[in-house]
Amino acid sequence: MKMIWARYLVFCAVALAATPAQAQRNGSSAALSWQNPIEAGSWGGIVRNGPGQSHARLASLREGERVTLLANTGVVWNDYPWFLIRFRDGQLGFMWGGILCSRGPQVEGTYQRCGR
Repeated sequence: MKMIWARYLVFCAVALAATPAQAQRNGSSAALSWQNPIEAGSWGGIVRNGPGQSHARLASLREGERVTLLANTGVVWNDYPWFLIRFRDGQLGFMWGGILCSRGPQVEGTYQRCGR
């Protein structure tokens, strides 16, 4: 549990450094920042305790399960980044953007918008 909090604090610092204006300049439709978390959904898959497949599993999500995107970690695998997310009753973890969908405007790094 201590390791998750340590990673969480590191990614909080990274997320606070990114502003919505920076995200807009980089071409994203929805500006994700620590001050502007974005509701999203999962196509199903594994939540991990760090940004990458080598990190331990925390939970498995069902297709359509709601999550909140808190930060893009900048760790990319197969052309999609890993995100710090909040899921199920406020738990924190990391999920790959290739199995996440945006519930509103498209979020850069997620597979597509939900419901397509």
